[in-house]
Amino acid sequence: MYYIIGIAAIIVACIVAYYLARFMKGSLKLELARNAASSEELISGRVTVQAKKPIHGLLKVSLVGREKRKKRNSSNDSNSTEWVEVYRYDHVLEETRDFEAGFQQDYSFDLLAPTSTEVRSRGSLLKAAAQGAGDGAIGSVLKAAATGAKFMAGRVHWHVESRLDAKGVDLYDKQKCQVNLKG
Repeated sequence: MYYIIGIAAIIVACIVAYYLARFMKGSLKLELARNAASSEELISGRVTVQAKKPIHGLLKVSLVGREKRKKRNSSNDSNSTEWVEVYRYDHVLEETRDFEAGFQQDYSFDLLAPTSTEVRSRGSLLKAAAQGAGDGAIGSVLKAAATGAKFMAGRVHWHVESRLDAKGVDLYDKQKCQVNLKG
């Protein structure tokens, strides 16, 4: 019983130390002008960097799409879920440089929302392979697999994240958004 309490206390102490180190380093604040866009529309926003200590790092903002997938475990006939990143676009706001203590600046950005084809490239690759295979048995199987991949794809959950990628603890912020895929 005391071992469990000790382990839990160590875990809590590590989490508190991580957030304290991040707070002492500085802050990163992400604001979106709007949190929804359709394919080929811009997602605009601003990242505010505030450095409390000198930081050497790379500042970027990313549009990320993740899909929740069910994974079947064959050994015990159970299902589990996993999050799979199906889309990522990184936009560098500031190349690797030194951010001096007391530094504060706003960075504006625009990210282009992707099309369905860009996100669902697995089905597109299967469809292209099916067309190349012709009308035989293999072509039929590949066409069925491409159609299945399109219909089996789950809902994509989107967010915009900003990160000051630095040695040690990174500064990070994230905002959920919605991308309505077309095309």
